[in-house]
Amino acid sequence: MQSAPTCLAVLGLASTVAMGGIVLMDQIGLDDGSSMDTVNGGLASQYFETAFSVYDIAAIDDFENPSSLQGASATKIFNGGTDIAAVQGAQVNFYSSPEAAGISLVGDVASQDYALLPAPDTNWSFTGTFSVTYDSGSAFWPLQSGTNYISIIPVNEFGVNSQTFTNGSTIGDINCWQANPNGGFGFGSLQNVTTTNVAYRVIGGSGNACDLPLPADCSADCSSSNGEPDGQVNVDDVLAVISGFGISGDGVNRPLGDVAPLPNGDCTVNVDDILAAIEQYGNDCSPRGACCEGVSGCTLDLKESECLDNGGEWLGEGSDCSTCTSGACCTDISDIPCYQATPEDCEASGGAYQGDDVPCGNCPALPENNSCNDAKVVTSGPVAFDNSAATTTGQPIEPCGEITESRQIYQDLWYSITAVESGTLTVSTCDATTLDTVIAVYSSCGGTVLGCNDDGVECSSFTSLLTIPNVNTGDSFIVRIGSFAYGATASFDALIEIAPEVEGACCLTNIDCIDLTPTDCTAFGGEYNVGECVTVSCGWGGCQGGDTDEGIPCSEDTDANGANSDPNGGLNVDPPSYGSILLNETICGSASTFLCQGCADDGTDLTYRDTDWYLFDNLEGGTYTITCGGEGPLLFGIVDIVNVSFVANSTTESGDEESLIVTLPAGNNYCVWVAHDTNAGFDTPCNTGQDQYTVRLEGEAAPAAACCLGTNCVGDQSPADCASLGGTYTAGESCDDNYICPTAYEPCNSGFAQDPLEPSGTWTAGTSDASIGYFRYESIDGVPSVTSARVYGITLIFTDAWTVCENPDMVFDVGTYIADASGFPAGAVVEATSLPGNQVTTDLTYAGVYPLKRFDLDINSPSADLLKVNSNSPNCWFLWMSSSDSTSGSSVLDNNGTLELSTFDLNYCITP
Repeated sequence: MQSAPTCLAVLGLASTVAMGGIVLMDQIGLDDGSSMDTVNGGLASQYFETAFSVYDIAAIDDFENPSSLQGASATKIFNGGTDIAAVQGAQVNFYSSPEAAGISLVGDVASQDYALLPAPDTNWSFTGTFSVTYDSGSAFWPLQSGTNYISIIPVNEFGVNSQTFTNGSTIGDINCWQANPNGGFGFGSLQNVTTTNVAYRVIGGSGNACDLPLPADCSADCSSSNGEPDGQVNVDDVLAVISGFGISGDGVNRPLGDVAPLPNGDCTVNVDDILAAIEQYGNDCSPRGACCEGVSGCTLDLKESECLDNGGEWLGEGSDCSTCTSGACCTDISDIPCYQATPEDCEASGGAYQGDDVPCGNCPALPENNSCNDAKVVTSGPVAFDNSAATTTGQPIEPCGEITESRQIYQDLWYSITAVESGTLTVSTCDATTLDTVIAVYSSCGGTVLGCNDDGVECSSFTSLLTIPNVNTGDSFIVRIGSFAYGATASFDALIEIAPEVEGACCLTNIDCIDLTPTDCTAFGGEYNVGECVTVSCGWGGCQGGDTDEGIPCSEDTDANGANSDPNGGLNVDPPSYGSILLNETICGSASTFLCQGCADDGTDLTYRDTDWYLFDNLEGGTYTITCGGEGPLLFGIVDIVNVSFVANSTTESGDEESLIVTLPAGNNYCVWVAHDTNAGFDTPCNTGQDQYTVRLEGEAAPAAACCLGTNCVGDQSPADCASLGGTYTAGESCDDNYICPTAYEPCNSGFAQDPLEPSGTWTAGTSDASIGYFRYESIDGVPSVTSARVYGITLIFTDAWTVCENPDMVFDVGTYIADASGFPAGAVVEATSLPGNQVTTDLTYAGVYPLKRFDLDINSPSADLLKVNSNSPNCWFLWMSSSDSTSGSSVLDNNGTLELSTFDLNYCITP
């Protein structure tokens, strides 16, 4: 607290100011900032955006008002944030007590909101801070007689401009407060601060509105049709002055019509006021500010109505163009090769945006094939593609192929090709770039779309692949290649090729297959497939005479005892019981679903499925092909019955047949597994034409592959020979290729950890990857500090199916954060981008396929509530392994900006 007399002694000021005010409080001091507290800093004081409103906080200090004056103006010293111009306003508050602020930051004695930040005082010279004064306007703030409490709270979006503070001061009694009614900062609703004072100044006045200054501009704007100033000096104002002629103030209120002389008027309506109203008649004093006008750039000093008439966005009274993002937009229009535009408007007009604040004048030359009419004539083979200077000239394509909605192809380039022989047209960016591409083929410029593709099956980085069969000699095509996302460009070689048709498997029925060209296959009414008939399945052909019958009746509705008596029910029955299958044997069985009567906890019925388990001899290890098909949809694969997990699995649709190939180490702990695919959305009771299936096992000796003893790769061995050495056989890898053997997993011993669930547990792996906008956070409340963090997860890539992704150089974005009352991130403590993952593969494997990988991340942070880790590498997705089952924990998922709680904990090992 600082009383007026002491404050005046420090400043050496007179007791009055120009407007007749008196200094009630001054903890700011001289304009050189010599009274600022450089040791203890400032106090957080800020209204956050809605998402972080739990952190709304005020810095409060007290002052004495022994003469029962009213408040005329208040000044504060800002610091913090990245740009004072980003502050959107403020609120001046006076409280009856600090406890009142702990209930509501809005002052219970007086409160006034300000839409924009007034201009900082240019005389203030203390580095890194700003002095800003708020006037009470046309009426004083009512203050208490005796002790009053003040806060000035800036309105500032944390996500845009970080945190904002009120500076500390050495003037005062070293006693102030912070109020945070929603409790986001963890100290409750109010805390007493005894290390500094708050840098505020308060000017008081008599309480007579006639002592306050009139508006410097348009003082005669005193009335309107609704009785309030409206920014115009017109007939309403002149009539108001005339109607008040001769009236004087009552000691509290200014008479309506007292508009002259400046600066304060004379508290009486007289001839001077009538002359001032006539002199200002017709003046337009509406608030003015910057107008962000899209393609027209930004215009200063416009009224809101003028801005709206121009189709722009008015940025507020007194605003400038600093927040109106615009830059050079290069076009293919000869008369307007470049104009100033926002990114959104440049995109809408098809231009190429050159970046924020980039001026026109340096547009790169347009590619020669920038438009369809200038399509580049190419022959069959690779074609150069570079769309860095291209504009968007084509129209969005409507649903086409696997593209299910209208989609623009941005910054597109155009090519023309004519077939010199019959065959298949192939257009491909597949694996040729990391740019997310889209391609389309047209019959002509403006003609029919013959085909399109966004993400090619088995193509990495969302690249594209499109084939058009049955091309005849002389056929011409227009090819369009561009970007999925506006502003993303690249240079690489694409492929546009017309090649002779190749014979493939033409399926006439699910058992009739003839090797034909695509054209001939279509003529026969068949379905063309790449590959020969001997390797391609045309569908499930049904059980055949030489097949082995499962030997077990189709499972009908039964009770728990009946369901538990299935002789090939595997681990689903107690005790476990298995069937068997030999190499080159085909088994004909049933995959039914049935009601297990009274099997629910409450005694009601539950739908079960008959799962069939067939052991086979794998003493030496081998490479196996499992082929399965049936009347209904199936899930099938190889199960490791010791680790209780799939080694490999696949699905079939009704009437189809599929195969999978897997190489196994030595050991008789594997079985073929078949069951109805419950994800199909329907059941398969017995005798309904949906339950019958066949499964066939074929195999051969596994090739020699890497054998690991610990972390040492001791040579390529057969599965049996590797097992005899006590090693681990790793299919598909070779010690000769410098294969790195997995490191043994070890639990964390730092004392601040949540270890990942082991493969036998009910584990979950949650995607945390920038490429799809999923970011995950785990609570680290109680960890005193962070000098490094270790997390475990699996890395996947999705082409036609999920597979393990190998990228030893993955990088991560890592951060620590404070949490709000809901456990959501509210403010960053430390953030780091593109940190090396220092990746190590461990010897734990999940679902029999996915190795657990360890990532060691160097990040230094003080105590925080949350840890975020997400991959920032293309292609490989990082799935953060859980440390609890799916019902006994919680973590935070940021799903493209929407925060939600997941029901499992994530692992971490932190070294403090």
